[in-house]
Amino acid sequence: MAILNKLAFTVDSVGNNTFVRIPALHIENLELVGGVPVTFDAPEGTTSLLFSANGEYWVNPNGSTAAVCAGGSELNPMGYQISNETRISIIAPEDVKMSICCYA
Repeated sequence: MAILNKLAFTVDSVGNNTFVRIPALHIENLELVGGVPVTFDAPEGTTSLLFSANGEYWVNPNGSTAAVCAGGSELNPMGYQISNETRISIIAPEDVKMSICCYA
């Protein structure tokens, strides 16, 4: 249910229901270097993360170091709801540009 609080429902020009996201609390833009893990600490108050990237990436949401094709790491997740763990690890097999949107 929490993710529904992140949407603003409206009606488009022909009467169809549509939605837009509310502005993010924080946006982090990363340039991942292939094979090099990066640690990201979500800002205080963050409850949801949304990812956008121009290539494949792997994320480990429990604070452990992410690895390509390894247990505990997920390929191209759209996002996460977070509570206790605010540190995530990200790795890409090739160079990738990524944005992480943080929502309260």
